[in-house]
Amino acid sequence: MYLAIETSGPVSFVAVGDDKKTSEVSRRNDGSVEARGSESIHLMAREALQQSNSSWREIEGIVVGEGPGSFTGLRIGFGFAQGVASALKVPCLQISSFEAWIKEFEGQGSAIVAIADAQRGEYFCQTFSAQGHSLGEIVIVPGVDLVSHVQALVGDKVIWVGFCDVSQHGISANPPLKAGSSLIARARKLPKGGYSPLKIAELSPNYIRAVSARTLADRGKKIIL
Repeated sequence: MYLAIETSGPVSFVAVGDDKKTSEVSRRNDGSVEARGSESIHLMAREALQQSNSSWREIEGIVVGEGPGSFTGLRIGFGFAQGVASALKVPCLQISSFEAWIKEFEGQGSAIVAIADAQRGEYFCQTFSAQGHSLGEIVIVPGVDLVSHVQALVGDKVIWVGFCDVSQHGISANPPLKAGSSLIARARKLPKGGYSPLKIAELSPNYIRAVSARTLADRGKKIIL
């Protein structure tokens, strides 16, 4: 049995299960105490375990969505995944969040495009075949260029996937509903050889864009202790 965590977007997902049966919980980060998505990830994990009538001891590996997306959400998701993996002494693997998002849309006869808000009027964007194979790296595209960028790659018959409201650009994006279960399906990629503290410590979100926040030292400010 595996634990999956996806906190890169405005909706967080936690799933528990295997390739036969999965229990999944999702919450939108709407700011309310009851639904602060990534901030209540531990409660979501408990709920998923209860739904599957499972215990922490049954988890043999963890899969976490690596982004791109929310800096805070990803840090919380990775911190939780690394902490649980260390406590249970099980392997942990990071997988592209976009790969998890698009899985439920595979086989629908069109190319698939995953997008996420990159701020500054720009979007993280990656194109996949109808079978879910990547057709290129994740890129950052200005909103006004999204349609032309994708048309140049795969034409205009595509399925857009993401949580962004991009209707102003003539795009209707489909929000993923089972990102946690999609990560569970990738659990077979978990590293062989079991638990490794070093590998867990090396896990890191894929931000794509460098974090803009700088420390006082970075800005040349004197730090007063």
